[in-house]
Amino acid sequence: MLTVSPMAHSKPVRVVIVDDHPGIRQGLRAMLELCGDYALCGEAESAAQALDIIASEKPDVAIVDISLKGSMHGLELTRQLKSLHPEVSVLVLSLHGEAEFADGAIAAGASGYLSKSEAGEFLPDALQAILGGETYATPEMQVKLAKAKQAGAPRAADDNDL
Repeated sequence: MLTVSPMAHSKPVRVVIVDDHPGIRQGLRAMLELCGDYALCGEAESAAQALDIIASEKPDVAIVDISLKGSMHGLELTRQLKSLHPEVSVLVLSLHGEAEFADGAIAAGASGYLSKSEAGEFLPDALQAILGGETYATPEMQVKLAKAKQAGAPRAADDNDL
């Protein structure tokens, strides 16, 4: 269930969506419109497009998929974004629900991780948390991360896993 929560910002939060599937981008766009506190300032299907859009549009947040068109995946894009534009918060959105992918995204510099199956329920909470300076993972992912740490440090997803 998508919940609309007021943001403390006086102007809309500028968002770029980076996903290689047009249907996912359309769904995210619709969710952002429902919330009303967000202004979509660009969409990209590849890391190269995303880097260009982010450099020109200067968004507050980038929602980034792990799997992208082209030679660069979302975790490497996240690393580059945090290096080039540290002021941009990154929320990694992925089909992968395993703890090592969330751990890899956070290690790459993402402020949060959300599986695509949970986006409808948790996207507003995730955006609000990362805009407030917090690191976000759903309650279910937090449990998975904690269990993985108890079993031994989770192996962060790397380029070989993608």
